[in-house]
Amino acid sequence: MSDRTDIAAAHAAAPGTVSGLHAALMVRLAALAAGFQLLETKSNVRPPSVVGGWLPPKTTDVEQFPFLIVRPRSGVDSEQGADQDARATLQIIVGTLSDTDDGWVDVLLLIDAIRADLGAQPSITGTGYEQTGPLTWEIPEQQPRPQWFGTITTNWTLPRPQRAEARNPQEG
Repeated sequence: MSDRTDIAAAHAAAPGTVSGLHAALMVRLAALAAGFQLLETKSNVRPPSVVGGWLPPKTTDVEQFPFLIVRPRSGVDSEQGADQDARATLQIIVGTLSDTDDGWVDVLLLIDAIRADLGAQPSITGTGYEQTGPLTWEIPEQQPRPQWFGTITTNWTLPRPQRAEARNPQEG
């Protein structure tokens, strides 16, 4: 892990940070992936790995597939004086590998597992983050076989950062 990753993980406990939401969702998906069925790699089978942001540069030694990439996309804080909410959109990119004609089904199974998990428990335990929807998913028409891809778009509410005078009334 890099220093940036360590800092983002530390923010997982802080209310209202987008990096905290990202880190908390990665932890949640890692637990889901660990219990998922084994999927094909170039030389073996294993559960999907969970990656933040983008895949690292490809090397010949490291197998990248299967994976779940958690990628922040956008967000908005409400205007001052409003309901004081914040929203964030995160995408989960699903990547699997299979030479078979039904290899795309692995992507669909992962999408179903994530949908079921977030539907059963939309809040991330111990945080103020809640997946409020809509949750959308897509499997693009064009697929670079033997690689198969899908995308899940999730929408979250998160605590809005408080104004300084609300945190420290004596300093305002």
